[in-house]
Amino acid sequence: MGSADKTRTLLHIPIVHTEADMGALHDSIRQMTIRKLGREGWERKVKTAHRLSDCSMSYWKGWRFAGWSPVRSARTRSSVWGSR
Repeated sequence: MGSADKTRTLLHIPIVHTEADMGALHDSIRQMTIRKLGREGWERKVKTAHRLSDCSMSYWKGWRFAGWSPVRSARTRSSVWGSR
Protein backbone atom coordinates (compact mmCIF):
# COMPACT_ATOMS: atom_id res chain seq x y z
CA MET A 1 0.00 0.00 0.00
CA GLY A 2 1.76 3.18 -1.17
CA SER A 3 1.09 6.60 0.22
CA ALA A 4 1.97 9.89 -1.38
CA ASP A 5 4.75 11.77 0.37
CA LYS A 6 2.98 14.84 1.70
CA THR A 7 5.30 17.39 3.18
CA ARG A 8 4.24 20.64 4.70
CA THR A 9 6.20 23.82 5.26
CA LEU A 10 5.65 26.08 8.22
CA LEU A 11 5.86 29.76 7.31
CA HIS A 12 6.62 32.29 10.03
CA ILE A 13 5.00 35.55 8.99
CA PRO A 14 5.52 38.48 11.38
CA ILE A 15 2.40 40.54 11.97
CA VAL A 16 2.79 44.32 12.14
CA HIS A 17 -0.20 46.09 13.63
CA THR A 18 -0.94 49.64 12.53
CA GLU A 19 -2.92 52.13 14.62
CA ALA A 20 -6.08 51.29 12.66
CA ASP A 21 -5.74 47.63 13.67
CA MET A 22 -5.93 48.58 17.34
CA GLY A 23 -9.57 49.64 17.15
CA ALA A 24 -10.88 50.95 20.48
CA LEU A 25 -7.44 50.54 22.09
CA HIS A 26 -5.82 52.99 19.67
CA ASP A 27 -6.15 56.09 21.87
CA SER A 28 -4.90 54.35 25.02
CA ILE A 29 -1.92 52.83 23.21
CA ARG A 30 -1.09 56.16 21.55
CA GLN A 31 -1.18 58.03 24.88
CA MET A 32 0.93 55.41 26.64
CA THR A 33 3.50 55.39 23.82
CA ILE A 34 3.71 59.19 23.76
CA ARG A 35 4.34 59.17 27.53
CA LYS A 36 7.16 56.65 27.06
CA LEU A 37 8.72 57.82 23.78
CA GLY A 38 7.41 61.35 23.23
CA ARG A 39 5.40 62.57 20.24
CA GLU A 40 8.34 62.13 17.84
CA GLY A 41 8.79 58.57 19.06
CA TRP A 42 5.12 57.86 18.42
CA GLU A 43 5.28 59.31 14.92
CA ARG A 44 8.44 57.33 14.15
CA LYS A 45 6.76 54.16 15.42
CA VAL A 46 3.68 54.74 13.22
CA LYS A 47 5.81 55.40 10.11
CA THR A 48 7.89 52.29 10.81
CA ALA A 49 4.79 50.12 11.19
CA HIS A 50 3.44 51.38 7.85
CA ARG A 51 6.77 50.78 6.09
CA LEU A 52 7.05 47.26 7.51
CA SER A 53 3.48 46.50 6.50
CA ASP A 54 4.14 47.76 2.97
CA CYS A 55 7.37 45.75 2.66
CA SER A 56 5.71 42.62 3.99
CA MET A 57 2.82 42.96 1.57
CA SER A 58 5.20 43.49 -1.36
CA TYR A 59 7.15 40.36 -0.42
CA TRP A 60 4.17 38.06 0.10
CA LYS A 61 2.16 39.39 -2.85
CA GLY A 62 3.97 37.05 -5.23
CA TRP A 63 3.29 33.94 -3.16
CA ARG A 64 0.26 31.79 -3.80
CA PHE A 65 -1.22 29.35 -1.34
CA ALA A 66 -4.00 26.92 -2.21
CA GLY A 67 -7.27 28.78 -1.80
CA TRP A 68 -5.79 31.90 -0.15
CA SER A 69 -4.48 35.21 -1.39
CA PRO A 70 -3.19 38.37 0.32
CA VAL A 71 -5.69 41.22 0.40
CA ARG A 72 -4.85 44.85 1.15
CA SER A 73 -7.42 46.68 3.23
CA ALA A 74 -7.55 50.30 2.06
CA ARG A 75 -9.44 51.35 5.19
CA THR A 76 -6.87 50.06 7.69
CA ARG A 77 -3.73 49.92 5.49
CA SER A 78 -3.18 46.44 6.88
CA SER A 79 -2.53 43.22 5.03
CA VAL A 80 -4.88 40.35 5.68
CA TRP A 81 -5.22 36.86 4.24
CA GLY A 82 -8.62 36.18 2.76
CA SER A 83 -10.18 33.06 1.37
CA ARG A 84 -11.08 33.12 -2.30
